Order: sequence, then C-alpha cells, then structure tokens
Amino acid sequence: MTEYGLILAGGGARGSYQLGVWKALQEMNIKIAAVAGTSVGAINGAIFAQKDFELAKRVWENIDYDVIFDFALFDAEKRSKMSFQEKIDYVKNIIKNRGLDTHALKVLLSQNIDEEKIRKSDIFYGLVTFSLTDMKPIVKYIDEIPEGKLVEYIMASAAFPLFQDHIVDDKLYVDGGVYDNVPVSVLADKGFNNLIVVELSAIGRVKKVDTEGLNIITVKNTNPGGVLQYEKEQVHTNMKTGYLDTLKAFGKVKGIRYYLSYHEDSFSGWYEIPKQEEYGRWMTDMEMVNRQGKPDGFMIYRMLRRLKNYCGTNFDEVSGFVAAMEITADILKVDRLKVYTIPTLADAILGKYKEVIQDTSDDNPMKEIADLLWKPKKVGKYRRQSLKSIIMEKMDSGKQKILFTGNPDLLIANLFLYMLLFRRKDRESV
Repeated sequence: MTEYGLILAGGGARGSYQLGVWKALQEMNIKIAAVAGTSVGAINGAIFAQKDFELAKRVWENIDYDVIFDFALFDAEKRSKMSFQEKIDYVKNIIKNRGLDTHALKVLLSQNIDEEKIRKSDIFYGLVTFSLTDMKPIVKYIDEIPEGKLVEYIMASAAFPLFQDHIVDDKLYVDGGVYDNVPVSVLADKGFNNLIVVELSAIGRVKKVDTEGLNIITVKNTNPGGVLQYEKEQVHTNMKTGYLDTLKAFGKVKGIRYYLSYHEDSFSGWYEIPKQEEYGRWMTDMEMVNRQGKPDGFMIYRMLRRLKNYCGTNFDEVSGFVAAMEITADILKVDRLKVYTIPTLADAILGKYKEVIQDTSDDNPMKEIADLLWKPKKVGKYRRQSLKSIIMEKMDSGKQKILFTGNPDLLIANLFLYMLLFRRKDRESV
C-alpha cells in the first residue's frame, strides 16, 4: 500500500476543511505516514498525528472565536452596539497590549493536544514557524521539539501578526505563513515522495519547491469561507467541501464544481448526447461558428467558448454535456455539496426549475432568472428543429439577445432545460 505524507496549509477558520479531507482519507483507507502543517495546519496536523478524528471534530464544532480571540469587532452584534469612539478606544487598547490575548487558545490546545501520543505515534509530525529574533524560518520536527514544548511551538506556528507576541525560550515567533503557508518541503526534505497537499486558498507565502521526483495529489478548497468564520454552520460546510474535494482529487467522483458519479453508459435515454451533425461540429470546432461579428453567430460562439473554458483542456461531447448540466444547476442554485449521478442531478435541476417558474411573488430571489427561462408549453414548438434554429427562435427580442450574449450561462441553461423537458416522458406535468 502506498504511504503518503500529508501537507496542511494555514488558513484560520478554513482549517475545518482539513477535517473533511481527513474523513475522506479514512474512508478510502489511504495510509498517512507523516503530516506537516503551518498555522492552523500545524494544529490540525498534531491532532491528526494523535489519530483522534472525533476529538478534532468536537473541537471545531464547539470553537468560539469570540472567546478565543476576545475581539469584539469580529462580532457584528457587539460591533453594532459600540460607538465610533468606543471602537477607536478598543483598537487603541489592543495596540497598547501589543495584540490580541491568545491565552484562551493556548488553554484549548493544551487541553486537546496529547504530546505523549504524538511522540509515540507512527505518523511523523512537523511544523513551520518564523523567528523574528533570528529573522529566519524555523522547521521543527517532533523529534527535535523539547519535551513539554510542543504546544508552545504549535502556538508559534499559529502566531498570527494580530496576536500578542509569542515567545519560546527567549525568541520571538510569528505565524509560519510568512515563510511557507503550504510547507511541501518539510516532508519532501525528509524523503517523503508521495504527498497529499491540502490548500486552503488563504493569504500567505508559498515557497517554491522542486517537484521533480515527487508524486503530489493536490486537494484545493473549492468553496472557501472567511478565515475568521468559526460559526458552526460554516464549519460543517467546510468539512463537507473538504470531504468531496478529496474524493474528486482521488478520482472517486468527477465534475468541475459539482460532484458526479457516472460512467459512459450514463448517457442514454433522456441524457443521450445530441447527435446532430451541426451540433457535433460546434462541439469540436468552435471557429466554425464565429461568423465574423454577426450577432447570432457571436452569441453561439460565446456559449461554446464558455463551455470550453469551463471544461478546461478536456473539451468533447461528453465533457461539454456535463459542463452544460453543471452550469444549469449553478444558475438554478442547486445544492452542490453532495454526490450526484446524472439522473439525480437532472431531477434536482428540474425540481429547482419548477420552484423558480412557479414562484410568481415579487420577493422571489430568482424572479429575474425565472422571466428568462423557457416555459414547458414552448418546448414542443421546437421538437423537429435543429439546435441552431432553437437558439435563433428563442432569441425573439433584441433585449434577450443582449442578455444572453452578456451571460452565456443563461443561454446554456435554457438549452439544457429544453433538452431535459423535451426528452422527459412526463414533461407536460412539470
């Protein structure tokens, strides 16, 4: 079995995403031999080395930034009750105290990080911080950290500049993110060639690393919340995203923004990819539809360019179909944080579509989109026409042409909905 080193980036509250990664790795039976982190990645990495997922989950679900950081300006309710002068005085007091008090954070870590377990663990541990005293980065491995000092060095790695000075053995430290927020080299330098790198899309320097000879699987946060959003709901969203992004990174699910489980035989019946000769040409040679500035041709060109950009380098009939499906789901705000099959995502799209067009209230948040979507009764009119004719006849006003040229996602969504409604046996009841 391949063993991996796990790299955990810094990113404040986004660190809960790494628990979702951990859950997915457990389910896939991925063997982790070492873990290294910066800032919140160093905190999570320590608990990871303890092999106590439930502890980490419990800590994240019950964390309260208002207690840990004692910073009223983070809290909208408290902030709204403070006068302008009170806010100024509050900030002045923080400056006077040389940053936010992190005593509560230290207590939390001391209560939950078991240094003895980490030292005995078969998961090797390392972290990154930066010494302001020596003006140089400090990489510390578990076997180099003095007994009883582990929490101190984890705090040093997570010493955000807004915090009070963190001193260990008469040396002043600051958050390791100022040197390397995604510390690949920490484990690469120890000979770990198979690495899982978990990025949080947070601010911080990323040190360039020679990746020759390294097998790197990158898990990148596709739905980053704020670095200070510790609310329970956001923690759960982060964890769910981390879990799904990891499944995708290991090829267990497909898709760009959504998470799809499908095989080639999924594309039959309702979901059969259109075989029109003209459609096939458009999907494979976009230049053929760029009609030297003619509005209709340019509209089609914009649509296909959007599909191609969405797919990236892998643009063909299948990927174009899936891209159109995802874009339609996104337009209708279909929940993306779950695994879909092609039929279940189609059902979710049609369900949302039904909600949108049936809600005629003025406060419908999607009313503007609803007015631009085809209605079921119009579908039969186009059943024997080519895709080009469908596009042209739908664009029956200059206003619509402008809207769809400026927002090709709406045109893609309309065409995809047309296809689903036309093929669906019970479309008249939708």
